[in-house]
Amino acid sequence: MKKKITQNNSESVNLQFKLLSAIGIIIIVAGHCYHGGISLGYEWFPTYSFNIALLVFISGYFYNPAHQDHPLKYIWKRTKRLLIPAYLWNIVYGLFILFMGSFGYTIGGEVNLYNLFVMPFVDGEAFLYNLGSWFVYPLFLVCTVNALFRKLLKIIKLENEYIITAVYLAVGILGVQLSINSSATGVHGIWLLLFRAMFFLPILIQKICDSLYGAVKKHMPVFSKNSNSKVKNKSKKAAE
Repeated sequence: MKKKITQNNSESVNLQFKLLSAIGIIIIVAGHCYHGGISLGYEWFPTYSFNIALLVFISGYFYNPAHQDHPLKYIWKRTKRLLIPAYLWNIVYGLFILFMGSFGYTIGGEVNLYNLFVMPFVDGEAFLYNLGSWFVYPLFLVCTVNALFRKLLKIIKLENEYIITAVYLAVGILGVQLSINSSATGVHGIWLLLFRAMFFLPILIQKICDSLYGAVKKHMPVFSKNSNSKVKNKSKKAAE
């Protein structure tokens, strides 16, 4: 029994990125609580310019180049992981809206086929209760575009991380600029999905992800493998 308790089965789990994900979640929650009474760099950067991007960065870091050999299989995997759960929860919230409506309480959009299956993709906030899930849809889109674009470059013999970096950065810059140009009138519908995806796309670049992760490990020892090993050793000794 003691062996089962002390056995370490977390070798396949990247604890550094688990910690980074936790930090990202804290930053997002703080941003929705008027910074939560703490300073997390909001004086330098707009609240929503980096918090969701951090989670997209984590997703891009673990992209496996082998996926581009079978992009349709990868897209189906992302569909099961991201899209289907998001749609199921959207339906649950739609049913909840109907239930509350029977008591005279209304919030969000009307429960119909458009708001159940189309609006989540182009807006993500049909029923308001689940507005926090808006990022799932552009994330799914950029994962799909990334796999297909890499497959295309491989077919035409131009598979190169520098080309991918240049294209993705250009698309990201263009998306941000178009969003700024549209700030007076607002961005709605399919354009909102497109601009969000364009903003996310450069963050998926593996070469940039590797560079950023290297910088994090250099300046924050808690994310280094050596530090992680020390924590594991201390935990193991405590268990013994």
